[in-house]
Amino acid sequence: MSAPLKIPETDFYACDDTENLTHTDPNEAIADFLDRYQTPGCDVLAECPETVTLRCYCRMKPAPGRYVDAALDQLLEALDEEYAEPGGDPTTHTTAALVRMQTAARDFCEAVIAEYRPWACETFYTIEVDTETWIRTHTPEWLTPPTPRMGRPS
Repeated sequence: MSAPLKIPETDFYACDDTENLTHTDPNEAIADFLDRYQTPGCDVLAECPETVTLRCYCRMKPAPGRYVDAALDQLLEALDEEYAEPGGDPTTHTTAALVRMQTAARDFCEAVIAEYRPWACETFYTIEVDTETWIRTHTPEWLTPPTPRMGRPS
């Protein structure tokens, strides 16, 4: 018997190209993929591919630094629209004040991103799974031939 699969823990798993990742367990993803090859009375090993590619996906992690300038610029623009001299130039700030604002904006962006749960995922890892070994280990009942029905003799 071969060694158990070493599958990294990730957010989602899939064995086909899909836009909707739903499997959080790698064996569920493999079973769901192989189940499409099952038909009544079939030899499952003859019907299934010899190997299955399991894709392991992680949610993408936004970089907080990417949003600091945009967050600060939008806030300052909104404040100028509301409170600056009408028709005048945008307000100006000292270098020290801008550094403090950027630090606060960075802290704000980091706090928001720490709580944000992205939908978008990227492939973290792929592994080739031997179909026969996986079926014998996880779903041996698939290998049991169906029991013939008792019927009237012809």
